[in-house]
Amino acid sequence: MKVRRKKIRFDRIFIAIAILVLLVFLVKFCIKTVKNFIINNEAKSSDTISVGDITLDIWNSTIDYIKENKKNITINYHGDKVTIKASDIKNGMNIKLDGYNKTIDEPLFNNVDSYYIKNNDILNLSSKISISLPGYLRNHDIVDVYKVKNKKISLYKSAFEVVDGSVTFRVDKDTDYFITYINLKSIKASSVILDEGTTSKINMTFNPNNASDLSVKYEVEDPSIATVTGGKVTGLKAGKTVVKIISKANPDVEKEINITVNAVEKPEPTPEPTPTPEPTTNKTSKGYDIVQKDGLTYIDGILIVNKTYGLPSTYNPGGLTDEFQAAFDEMQEAAAEDGIDLFIVSGFRDYEYQAALYDKYVSFDGIEVADTYSARAGHSEHQTGYAADINSADESFEGTPEAIWLDENCYKYGFIVRYQKGKDSITGYIYEPWHLRYIGKEKAKMIYESGLTLEEYYGFDSKYED
Repeated sequence: MKVRRKKIRFDRIFIAIAILVLLVFLVKFCIKTVKNFIINNEAKSSDTISVGDITLDIWNSTIDYIKENKKNITINYHGDKVTIKASDIKNGMNIKLDGYNKTIDEPLFNNVDSYYIKNNDILNLSSKISISLPGYLRNHDIVDVYKVKNKKISLYKSAFEVVDGSVTFRVDKDTDYFITYINLKSIKASSVILDEGTTSKINMTFNPNNASDLSVKYEVEDPSIATVTGGKVTGLKAGKTVVKIISKANPDVEKEINITVNAVEKPEPTPEPTPTPEPTTNKTSKGYDIVQKDGLTYIDGILIVNKTYGLPSTYNPGGLTDEFQAAFDEMQEAAAEDGIDLFIVSGFRDYEYQAALYDKYVSFDGIEVADTYSARAGHSEHQTGYAADINSADESFEGTPEAIWLDENCYKYGFIVRYQKGKDSITGYIYEPWHLRYIGKEKAKMIYESGLTLEEYYGFDSKYED
């Protein structure tokens, strides 16, 4: 008896395969639909789109909405964020940032570890990136960002503040970046000999001189003999003492130096002549009172800080003032309505920090060049709590939509662009479209409409004594 073999039903196999393919298609379609529904709502309610794919794939209607409303969309991919202008957004964009760990083999860096960001299309289109740092960098309060263009390395920004494990900055086209933290290994300093009642600077050098954090603190063995502030020793009375210079970032790095204060013979006091009344204030060239009180200088109620007028090393408002922050928050909200994203990249800096930052720039460019873009300690507006750098502190910021918006609108919220273009010889600094100073809405409007700098409007100078 023959056993009847069943025929293979290819038609049923084809139907099963077709059904399986259809199910896969439907699942993918449903997933894409849900994702697009979420992205569509995000685009209409905020300026951040969260995506989980390397390639941007969203509804054309969503892209049309973004472009019609001129939104600058921030794409969030696995903790990294890229802000792109509305006009540049399109489907098929590769949104993954090409970042990886790399050792920088250059004499200046001595094989330091860094997070290297390779230039790609998404960077060329973006106006801002936010990088989620790897573990060995995110545990620092600050990091340094360097640019690599045409095989040349240059410092983009020193002491970038790390916020929630990330740093945010603007980018240039056709440029690589690397983020690093360079540890301070040692401090060298010479002993100081000075007279009673005089002040002398401590000659210090750092190894390496491009360490990320050069800020130090001072411990004086006998503060009745001398005090040290901002790298300067003041002799109080004759005697000898020891000063310990300690790295704030790494307390294990320290240096002790000897301080010798020589006695000064004091002449016999002579009867003082009857004092004649002196004016309590001086005048600017335009007749405004220069009021000086407790080491601070005010003109028309504005705290003045430039190369001529400084601040005491002890002056510290504790951060950006409430007036500045409230005005910035108002301006930031108004800018967002115009599709402009504003954020603070560098705010308050105390005297010690500015001293370390200035010394670092001097080590790179020399005093003459550093003085054109960085203030000496006690002469930085950042110490007032009324100034901040917005979005970027790099020449690439000039001419951007954000820079143009600030130039045309910041006065409405009490700010002025402090260092104007072509006014280097007046303000003492190169053009900085990112540096805003808060002086109040009424005064900011007057200065904006005049087209003058603060120095020109009120008639005072900005020049170091030496």
